[in-house]
Amino acid sequence: MKARLIIGGALVLALFALPAVADPAGQASDLRAAIFAAPAGACALPMASKTGGPGGVGAASVCTAHCWDGSTRTCTGTSCTADDSSCPSQRGNCWSNAEGTKYCPQCSSPTCDASTTCINGSSVYCQGTSGDCFSYYQCYAYCDGNYHLCSGPLPQVCPP
Repeated sequence: MKARLIIGGALVLALFALPAVADPAGQASDLRAAIFAAPAGACALPMASKTGGPGGVGAASVCTAHCWDGSTRTCTGTSCTADDSSCPSQRGNCWSNAEGTKYCPQCSSPTCDASTTCINGSSVYCQGTSGDCFSYYQCYAYCDGNYHLCSGPLPQVCPP
């Protein structure tokens, strides 16, 4: 019985020693460490995916103004606004807290004017900024959607 115990113990020791004999450089221990180690990055905090602030942290905002001539103005920062062109009165622009204000080109709407002489000798006159102006003799002057009528008697027919 003693012999069996000694042979069994020797066999167990040989089994434990086998990886060290087969892998003298220690690769087996490296393999065991890799298998039983925690997953890489298990305790790492997620990184911010948006750029904008120091170190890539912070939400970036992008605002674009569409200009009357087909161009655009784009502003980027953590806060921004944009207004499209609406000529002749609204020049487009964008603003951001990082870049300030960027303006669209000045509106270049053609100016026009219209005038007519009325029956009573007076005249009416208007000036427009949209290029939409005309007059009808002895009736009215028309500019940018507004009719400027002669005062006093009007002819029988004043077309619209």
